[in-house]
Amino acid sequence: MELFKRQFVFIEAAGGLVTNHKHEFLAIERLGVYDLPKGKAEGNETPDITAQREIEEECGIKKLNIISKLTSTYHTYEMDGKMVLKQTHWFHLHTDADQTPQPQTTENITSARWMAIEDMDVFTANTYSSVKEVIQLYQSTQPLKQ
Repeated sequence: MELFKRQFVFIEAAGGLVTNHKHEFLAIERLGVYDLPKGKAEGNETPDITAQREIEEECGIKKLNIISKLTSTYHTYEMDGKMVLKQTHWFHLHTDADQTPQPQTTENITSARWMAIEDMDVFTANTYSSVKEVIQLYQSTQPLKQ
């Protein structure tokens, strides 16, 4: 893995699937695609701190409690003529606060809203494959409904 990473500029990021007390999850729309809030680590931030900060910055949601680490995903892209390998650490977070999400428009986020857990199929129909992995893992950890 280390040899592979040396071929790229390596960037660490973190984000999360945030649920609330109404059994909804936080969804953002960026560049016409559904996504989960996430972003690059700053300085020596740990992934959990990065995830909480990015969710607050991108959506204005505070009072976040980390429930569990879900997974890490990787993807590559080109930036300024260099290939980038980005690792994103994903967490399940929860808030009991009744907050209305506010999209960070400077990050090309056009909407931020709570969606019913039952509508995850609508979300996954228009999102990235790595985010689908996060959603599927989250769903596999949840108890079956009666």
